[in-house]
Amino acid sequence: MLREYRTIRSRYDDVLAGVSDYQMFRDIRALLRYIEFLHEQLAQYMLLLRAGLADEGTEELVN
Repeated sequence: MLREYRTIRSRYDDVLAGVSDYQMFRDIRALLRYIEFLHEQLAQYMLLLRAGLADEGTEELVN
């Protein structure tokens, strides 16, 4: 994931320098969709934790 971020960041820097790249915009959209997905998953997991329904041993992932 860090490698993808660095690639996207590099392309973003290129655009700021005046080099437009359609692939960069596609990558950013994909990254934003992935972040939204992770946010939804975390929110669901937090609800499960509060309800006491989460798997044992995974609580430290959130803490």
